[in-house]
Amino acid sequence: MTPPADQVVPELTSPDQLTEEERRRIAARMPESSRRSRPVADPPAPELVNAEVEMTRRSWYAEREATDALARAVDELHFATRVPKHQVVSLLFRLAAEQQDLVLDHLRRTGQTHP
Repeated sequence: MTPPADQVVPELTSPDQLTEEERRRIAARMPESSRRSRPVADPPAPELVNAEVEMTRRSWYAEREATDALARAVDELHFATRVPKHQVVSLLFRLAAEQQDLVLDHLRRTGQTHP
């Protein structure tokens, strides 16, 4: 059964398809320091990026809300800084990994660990 139209959640728009209005709306949520106009350097050629850093893909199942939040964070940081998305998500992964002890404490406090 199809839910009523007012309850249908729209599909997320690919960042490449964002309109100028959507980009302005995202930028408006960024801190003032991130919105300042800065010169943007030409990105390095893809072959140079790949030559310097080994890239990989991983696949995990996760809650949609969590993955949507991560995707929004990556998009917002990318549009605020113009840092390539693979660098943004890599930094988010590293910062999350640094919080491993905090996550373990949370899982223990909330009874989500197994004996």
